[in-house]
Amino acid sequence: MAGKLKWIVLLLAECQASLDMSSYHDASCETKKTHLHYWDVSDDGCCTVRSNGSIRYLKFVCVDRGVLQATYPQAGCTGNVKAREPKTWQWWLEASAGKCTFDHLEASFIKFDRAPLVAFGTRVGQCGVNFATGKYEYEDSSCTQLLGEVQEVNYARNGCPDITGTGWKQADSYRAGTRFTCSRGRLVHETFKDYFYCSGAPYLTSVHTWAWFHAYSG
Repeated sequence: MAGKLKWIVLLLAECQASLDMSSYHDASCETKKTHLHYWDVSDDGCCTVRSNGSIRYLKFVCVDRGVLQATYPQAGCTGNVKAREPKTWQWWLEASAGKCTFDHLEASFIKFDRAPLVAFGTRVGQCGVNFATGKYEYEDSSCTQLLGEVQEVNYARNGCPDITGTGWKQADSYRAGTRFTCSRGRLVHETFKDYFYCSGAPYLTSVHTWAWFHAYSG
């Protein structure tokens, strides 16, 4: 009986132990770069993240068929949300399964030491994401050195693809609607805050070559 009780105590201790997140040099997460954070996950999905004396309280939720990382000011993920950061669906699937994934904030590949508890995704579930395709940007023409920008196309309404992206060397990720039009022989790329219908005025307008468009859409 004593041996069995000891085994149960050790099992509980293992289940309640902090998750260890580290960064890696490679896409297989075999060559460790540095330790990043310790994560404690509560039953309701609140993550207490500790690193170098700082503490953050995070919770992952599903909003409009997309994953959102919400940051709270107090323990237990209480108080008004301080920050909201969209996360790509691919990042979520890999991170929540304890797999290697690229993280733009760390500008490297990251991985937990094991798969998080089920509570990690309590507020996400399947989320109804309709993933279409992903785009990555690289430093070299052979596409071997990942630069840091990742974009996902989830679904579109009326020619308005829903984009979740992580900007290169930017502190925040984004979610936006995007639309391509031909104007006076030029390819115009507009980005909107409304990721459902691309309504209102665009907050970013760019002009691209047709070669760029074929590479982007192909």
